[in-house]
Amino acid sequence: MLRVAIATTCLSALLLFILSNTALALTTGHYCVVFFEVPFTDKSYRLPGWMWGVYPMLVWAISSVTAIGLWITLGIKHVRSRRAAKS
Repeated sequence: MLRVAIATTCLSALLLFILSNTALALTTGHYCVVFFEVPFTDKSYRLPGWMWGVYPMLVWAISSVTAIGLWITLGIKHVRSRRAAKS
């Protein structure tokens, strides 16, 4: 369970990093494209259209809630095992 908690935490952090560095840009043809701006550089990369909007936010929210739940479960198990060891 610890490995899954670490993996979901890493996934959540990676998605938050990607989502916080994406931007929509309006082209001359009046349609929007999604760009990922690399921090501390002048580089940006075009991403597919599905990388902006509901789906990435939904995946981030699910992975964050899962990570929080797993860490709470691991904390409760740790406290219970320490109490059982003292008895």
